[in-house]
Amino acid sequence: MSFLEANGNITAPATTAAQLNDTATVGAQSPIPTLDFARIQGTRTQPRICLDFRVKVVRARIRECPKDTCNTITMPAQGARICVYGPATEDPDWYEINVDPGGPVVRTGYMHNSVVEAVNPTKRPTITPTFLPSVTSVPTATFTRTPSPEPTDTPNPLRPPPGRSPGRPPRSRRSNRPDYLQNRAFDEAPNCEV
Repeated sequence: MSFLEANGNITAPATTAAQLNDTATVGAQSPIPTLDFARIQGTRTQPRICLDFRVKVVRARIRECPKDTCNTITMPAQGARICVYGPATEDPDWYEINVDPGGPVVRTGYMHNSVVEAVNPTKRPTITPTFLPSVTSVPTATFTRTPSPEPTDTPNPLRPPPGRSPGRPPRSRRSNRPDYLQNRAFDEAPNCEV
């Protein structure tokens, strides 16, 4: 390249040579992996929800895995609050817990569900029985005769019982006594001797 072709630019031939050299070098080498921070999207893990439980036995064991054979991490006393994440995936009879919920690092442990109880348990729905509607007969368009009851012998209160005359009151045994001494219930009572 000449001075006139570069429009009076003295550095033009050196710049052109350097560009040709860089292109040849990059093409000959394998590409170097680089991390593009502009393309990384924020994929943060969501914090796990901690449910408050309480130790209900005198001494409980927090274990390294959800088995009775696993090593014991610590033994909290009765009434101690425990941060429970939920049932363990390996065994649903065990709870996955955070051993130190106030600490900077999550330290996972496991406790059996028989040694802890929820502080604020959610109410479980109860089964409410729903009764089927009762069946009622639908009136029909045809006439059906309902049988009438048979007549019975009902005593007539106007007719005296057998052995008494219809016009006279019953005879009193003590009719000669004054009224205040007469006891009608006693006089009319059967099998009474004076």
